[in-house]
This record gives sequence, structure tokens and C-alpha cells, in this order.
Amino acid sequence: MFNKNKYESLPKHLKHVLAYAAQAASADMSWKAADRYSADYIKLQKDHNVKFYKTPDAILQQQLKIWDEMIEKRSAENPLFKKVLDSQREFAQRAGRWHNDVSVNFRMAFNHYFARKPSA
Repeated sequence: MFNKNKYESLPKHLKHVLAYAAQAASADMSWKAADRYSADYIKLQKDHNVKFYKTPDAILQQQLKIWDEMIEKRSAENPLFKKVLDSQREFAQRAGRWHNDVSVNFRMAFNHYFARKPSA
């Protein structure tokens, strides 16, 4: 976060430095988050016997149905909500299509290297 008046008073080259610094910090935190979350995941299982479960598809489908009903109602009540939602959907459709078309299923590679192999 920056003070808007102070930021706007900066020379253009310093604004660019701040923009790149913010991007670098964001990327750095993404990598650190993956490291921390995966370490915490193991620690919670090992030291505290915590069990992790994915949300079952049937529950997720019900959540999506309820979400669709809620956003339909909110969109009818609030034009700004609808405008923001439509923008988010357009982005998600474009980004999701790209991701689904170019990303591999990591589970296959993970299982290839790390799945427990039956003993001979």
C-alpha cells in the first residue's frame, strides 16, 4: 500500500521500480506460501494427527447451485454487483480455458515419482 499523494508525486521511473517490486514480492510470497503450507500440512498430520479431506463433489455441486441462486438475486438487485460479476466471469472463462488447455495433470507426475509402489 502506498499513500496516493506521495505515490503520484514520484517520478515515473520510481513508480516503475515500485510496480516491479510489488510484482516480485507477490511472486516471492506465492513460492513461500507453497513451501510453508506444504510443511505445515505434514507437521499437522505428523505432530497433531490432523486429517485433511477434500470437499466431496456432491457438496461442491450444492454449493455452486446455492451460489448461482445468490448471485442471480444480487445481480437483479445491484447493477454494480452484476457488472463486477460479469467482468470476473469473463476473465475466469478466458483464464480457465487457457489453464485447462495448457496445464498438465500434476497428479500423474506426482504419482509416477512419489506414489507408494507395491513391495515385490
